Amino acid sequence: MKRLKKKEVKEILIKLEGCENNSILRETSFNLLPDEKVYILSDGSILLKLERGDGVLYPSKKYLVDILSGDTFEEYPVPDECFLEDIPLHIQKLADRVGLSLTLNDCLDDLYKLDEVLHRIDLINLSEEEYLLPLTAYCGQIIVNETSGIWEVFREGDGPPQVRIKGKGGKVYDFYVHVMHELNECADNFSFQAIIEMVIDPPFKLELYKPED
Repeated sequence: MKRLKKKEVKEILIKLEGCENNSILRETSFNLLPDEKVYILSDGSILLKLERGDGVLYPSKKYLVDILSGDTFEEYPVPDECFLEDIPLHIQKLADRVGLSLTLNDCLDDLYKLDEVLHRIDLINLSEEEYLLPLTAYCGQIIVNETSGIWEVFREGDGPPQVRIKGKGGKVYDFYVHVMHELNECADNFSFQAIIEMVIDPPFKLELYKPED
């Protein structure tokens, strides 16, 4: 996923012959705002043009639909309450693997350095123990620091316990699926900084989809 400026949106629509197709979002529970549009590009990627004229580029339709649907992909482990006890250990493991000094007090800007290093590492076919859980711990802790939040354990119905961040004022930040997506896609332009920035301050407003009678 990549954030685009207004000029970049115009250029990519010309270069990749974007075809408007807002029906993609019918597979999710969300609606576009009036001036927002979805384009399928000739390389299979998806461009979400925002009402301000800037946009967000997604590597595939599946990526966009999964993000908006909150699909957590059951084949991947979901961090539970035991994960909270190991957050410092996971962050240290990540620091050791990438050769950076990562701490529990890091901020959003520190993810830029991590992205630079990860772009030089072959992330394909790595186990969740190697990178997914450590990245989840580090990205989640940065959300905690940026939002004055706390880690929270929750359940969906009778499902297993999961974790998320509850920020100051009670706002909830579900971020695991985004971290998993970036690691799973291994796209050349992946950015954990951009993903976590989007989670903290979404570039577009998501509204509940209400089917017509």
